[in-house]
Amino acid sequence: MSKTISLESYELPDDLLETYHSLLNKKFSSGLTPEEESELARLDQQLDEAELTTPLVQSIMTKSRNQHEKWIRTLNEVITKLRE
Repeated sequence: MSKTISLESYELPDDLLETYHSLLNKKFSSGLTPEEESELARLDQQLDEAELTTPLVQSIMTKSRNQHEKWIRTLNEVITKLRE
């Protein structure tokens, strides 16, 4: 007998996601303190663990990671051009 999993079980707490996105936005807009960097790393780890256990989160995190990587590439390109 298979267990039915509700969509609610795939959702992460709103406050966790809000904090993660807030720190990520701050990282790219004005930079983070060492404590905030640590918190962002902790949240990244927590989201990675959730990603391994929930397909919906995995899909969202893959999209988020791709966007994050795109932002990093763009930021690096802008920094390189500013240094020229």
